[in-house]
This record gives sequence, C-alpha cells and structure tokens, in this order.
Amino acid sequence: MLIRLNDDYVIDHDGVSYNLAKDTHTVDKNGKPIYQPKGFFSKLETAVAKFAKIEIVNANTSMSLKEYVDAYKQSVDRLERLLKP
Repeated sequence: MLIRLNDDYVIDHDGVSYNLAKDTHTVDKNGKPIYQPKGFFSKLETAVAKFAKIEIVNANTSMSLKEYVDAYKQSVDRLERLLKP
C-alpha cells in the first residue's frame, strides 16, 4: 500500500514495516517509479515524524533551535491529526 504524503514523498507499507521514500520522478526500464529510501519504521507514526523533520530541513536553511523545535511540533501535530480517524 502506497501512501502519498506530498508530490515528493511516500510511505510504502508492506504489511510489516513502513518505508519512507522520496519520489525521484523517474521510472525504471519497466516503467515503474523509482523511490529513494529515507528510512524503515515499525510504526506509521515514526515514519510520519521522520517526514516532519525532512519537511522542516527542506523548507529552511537556517533557524534557531527554538524555531526548529516549534516548527517540528507544529508539523508533527498537523500530520498526526491526519492519522486520526
């Protein structure tokens, strides 16, 4: 099962683990999308937390520790709301 987080990131759940990956927007010789692994996790929540960190790092080149922690908490809160039924 493939969960698309945004245009660039997906979580692939194989029934055992959650694999966070970046979509390279290219395909292999068989026409299948190529993904760059970013981490393997036993829980969906952990994969989402890693994605939140990646989002922050990609969005800003420089910030204070407090700004980073605040941005991380906001990102995780936003993503966790999406996980709740």
